[in-house]
Amino acid sequence: MRRLVWAAAWAAVALWSLIAWGAYGLVDVFGGLLAGGAGSIGVDPSAGAFVAWIISALKGLGLFAIVAVWLLVSAAILSVGFVLSKLFGSGARIDVTHYQGGFRVQNQRYDVDDRRHGPVVDVTPNPPPADKSAQARDLVRRFEDRR
Repeated sequence: MRRLVWAAAWAAVALWSLIAWGAYGLVDVFGGLLAGGAGSIGVDPSAGAFVAWIISALKGLGLFAIVAVWLLVSAAILSVGFVLSKLFGSGARIDVTHYQGGFRVQNQRYDVDDRRHGPVVDVTPNPPPADKSAQARDLVRRFEDRR
């Protein structure tokens, strides 16, 4: 379920990106056409240039607004996807605290229903020997037994 939620969220971001890209292109093309043709509408050439400058500035603000809205909506879509993946994710999870090489590892999450990796097996290692010399003798004994 979690993968489906994330796939839907990224598909929604892709669709939203296409819509925003189209709007960006339309504002860019029509803003450029309006700014280019604005010089011919004024009686005074400086008035036409001023109108063209205003239209170009509005076009720039519009392009920035499209990018800002795209970013906010994309973040909102992915945030909803994150929340839904946490709500509808795998419900069969357990917290395991185990002993590992002298360190206690807490709050690791293991999927009980995850059959790709086989059944859940207790992998708690034996505690280390009390002294290092006993550990060294044990290693040497195991190495000599392999020969």
